[in-house]
Amino acid sequence: MKNLLLLPLFFAAFGASAACKPVVSDAVLRVAPGGMGMAAGYFRIDNPCSSAVVLNRAASPAFRSVSIHQTVSVDGVSRMRALPSMTLARGDRALFAPGGLHIMFMQASRALPVGSRVPVTLSGPGWSLTTSFVVRSAASPD
Repeated sequence: MKNLLLLPLFFAAFGASAACKPVVSDAVLRVAPGGMGMAAGYFRIDNPCSSAVVLNRAASPAFRSVSIHQTVSVDGVSRMRALPSMTLARGDRALFAPGGLHIMFMQASRALPVGSRVPVTLSGPGWSLTTSFVVRSAASPD
């Protein structure tokens, strides 16, 4: 009986809620002009955890296809490449920005008015978080 009383303390100390997660900020989704159903996601991600975290999945109910990409220059030509994962070292930060890392959103399931918010779930081994991306036009300066 005494052991059963200790179970809540065990789960509080070692349960899933104790898992460290990265922190996402400044999340923006820039929609392609002309209602093409595509967008790019930009944000900052910080790793406050005591070990590296891996980001290997992105999803949103507003899009049928969501993937992690990186723009690279090959022979002077910019090209997008899908990334199966990216590792963020302990205490490190990554910036998802035009011309570099970004989340590619394709096949929008509905119209996304500028100023609206879109839920996006980012995850990796042992963690998952859902954040809100603010919809901006492709021409928006911010």
